[in-house]
Amino acid sequence: MQESLTNCLRHAWAAKAEVRVRYERDRIGITVADDGRGADLSREPVGRGITGMRERAALLGGHLSVSSLPGAGFRVEASLPLETLAVAERPDVALGHPTRAGGCRPPASSASRATACGAHRT
Repeated sequence: MQESLTNCLRHAWAAKAEVRVRYERDRIGITVADDGRGADLSREPVGRGITGMRERAALLGGHLSVSSLPGAGFRVEASLPLETLAVAERPDVALGHPTRAGGCRPPASSASRATACGAHRT
């Protein structure tokens, strides 16, 4: 969502953008649409921002689609599984050392730079 809105500001020359979030039983859907200048995606290369959004969605087990027409703005739609998102937000799992298995723990404060085991930087 953040990358799409950043693209609206930097590239689309949009007057407005609309963000929609849909919660389903096992997925979350996010749509960002703007009324900017748009592009012919069959002729213009997709930028690194869109490629990065696709890669991040895929890493979470989801997918991202982008549509646009010249003069008609952009529409970015992501569908992400909720279970994967819940695990990705847990710092102990994201570090690769679940605390319940006796591995490292996230630092007690954000001021700390190392985890409790010292093996990872945060």
